[in-house]
Amino acid sequence: MLCPECKEETREGNEESGSSSIFKLLLTLLSLGSAVIAFLVVSQKCGLKKNSDTDSASEKSKQVTRKAPVKSKKKNVKKDVDALTQRQRRVLTSLRRKGSITVGELVKNMKNVSERTLRRDMNKLASLGFCKKQGSTKGTKYILKG
Repeated sequence: MLCPECKEETREGNEESGSSSIFKLLLTLLSLGSAVIAFLVVSQKCGLKKNSDTDSASEKSKQVTRKAPVKSKKKNVKKDVDALTQRQRRVLTSLRRKGSITVGELVKNMKNVSERTLRRDMNKLASLGFCKKQGSTKGTKYILKG
């Protein structure tokens, strides 16, 4: 704006045009920023789909190449026993004494151990070939092998 007395441009006029140019600049930057964010979100979603497709393909190939568990042989039993925890060894000792055992019997003998933990231990012993699992749920009986 021109000042009527001195015929020069006033600061008010410069500030109005300056603030509008700053506003336009901020609006442009916000638009650009939101476009970049939208691009990153879309590219990340597409990238995750591609990775999950390749992951599922690699999982399928892993499933195909997995070997069946090998039964314990007498010479490997010592190595398997070394891999057991102290609690699992106590469970194995109880199993060897009785010949067969249920998780309920183990819970009575080992008062500070939960039923779930003992069930996990018995499943591990069965997977290592120390015993055979017979039945399911609460009535599961574990029978000593060989």
